[in-house]
Amino acid sequence: MKKSQFKLLLRPLHCGSFSQLCLFGNAVTMPSPRTLGRLMGQLSLWSSAPVEFVLPVDVGTAKWFESWSYTISTIPAHHLEVRFVFHRHHAQGSRDAV
Repeated sequence: MKKSQFKLLLRPLHCGSFSQLCLFGNAVTMPSPRTLGRLMGQLSLWSSAPVEFVLPVDVGTAKWFESWSYTISTIPAHHLEVRFVFHRHHAQGSRDAV
């Protein structure tokens, strides 16, 4: 897999009655609010539920977090549920979700 390539994994669930979808990869650009809104709208339509959108919060990634927060704030609330995951640093440098 190339560094900037997305991978979409589909698996059958319940003997093929449902499909599990996993999308992962590295986004090299920030999507426009309109593009991300369309994607969330399509995914929520496909799943019949809002998309759970998880953003980790960390002092070291404040600018990144701010950019994503603005972008998702433009998406209609019925298309997604936003969850923030806070991290704390330990002396050893590891991070745990709070």
